[in-house]
Amino acid sequence: MKIYTEVALAEWCLPIEAVFWLAFGRPPEASYETWKNYSGEYEQIDIRLHPEHVGRGGPDAVDYPRPEEIELLGLTVDSSRYYNGIYGTEDREQIEKIIRSLEERGEDVSDYHLTRRQEALDCEYAQSLVSILQPLIDEAKAEIFLATFAGKIRGMAFFWKDEEYRQHELRDVPKESWTLLKMETFYTDDEPWDSPKSLYLSVPDLLKEFPRPKGIIPHDGGDPRFASMILADGENHVAPSGRMPRGRPPKGGDLLRMAALIEARRRKKSANWPIKTTAQEAEIMQYCQEVGVPISRSTAQRWLKELP
Repeated sequence: MKIYTEVALAEWCLPIEAVFWLAFGRPPEASYETWKNYSGEYEQIDIRLHPEHVGRGGPDAVDYPRPEEIELLGLTVDSSRYYNGIYGTEDREQIEKIIRSLEERGEDVSDYHLTRRQEALDCEYAQSLVSILQPLIDEAKAEIFLATFAGKIRGMAFFWKDEEYRQHELRDVPKESWTLLKMETFYTDDEPWDSPKSLYLSVPDLLKEFPRPKGIIPHDGGDPRFASMILADGENHVAPSGRMPRGRPPKGGDLLRMAALIEARRRKKSANWPIKTTAQEAEIMQYCQEVGVPISRSTAQRWLKELP
């Protein structure tokens, strides 16, 4: 006997969430927060569409297999090492540039070098596990793409209406503009302000087109299994493997924010620190560009608020 947990489904999900629904049976759950809209009224809005979340580097998305999904293969996963490896995979070369930049400015980065060595081992561990499920993910990704390109799943995009990120709008995405790459690249922080910032797919359309996910077949064979199920009749119970982080880590890791703030404080002490906020933002954006990790103006705005 299988018992299913009830979840509130989102109306719109990120493309990668659609991929993981089809691959693993991971439902795109709704997650609401209060938002003061442009008319000054408060409303409940899914965090995927929340302007503050989009402005902070994109909506949350767990765009990798969870440990409990990998364990459906019959493997044991060290969730701490796995998450360290997943996060360490993000922008490894860019973080090395940031560390070198801190060294050049006389900062003590010895602890970071030790962390990076362990991170490299954890990255190899995580990648070896993800690679086992990669064929299933790629198959699901291709099928979702073909369905969107055929117009069977509607798409929508988040656009800022002005360069100061004060208002936004949602626009339909023409079916012919979908590409396979967009199935995983759901947020474009580096693009011009008036480009689409986040992409979404209709969840009702997704479930109509793919009502039953593929599931994971254990190494010893048997029926497909899904991590969203709770097995209640003595079969192997699937439980979450440790606390799951939400979404991607910050771009360049939190180290980039720290390095940028150190540089901003250094420049602020000099006589050349501009008075206008827009010029200060440009200074921080230029610094991040120099270390090889470009950031958007909204990210610079957010970081500069932390300066005394």
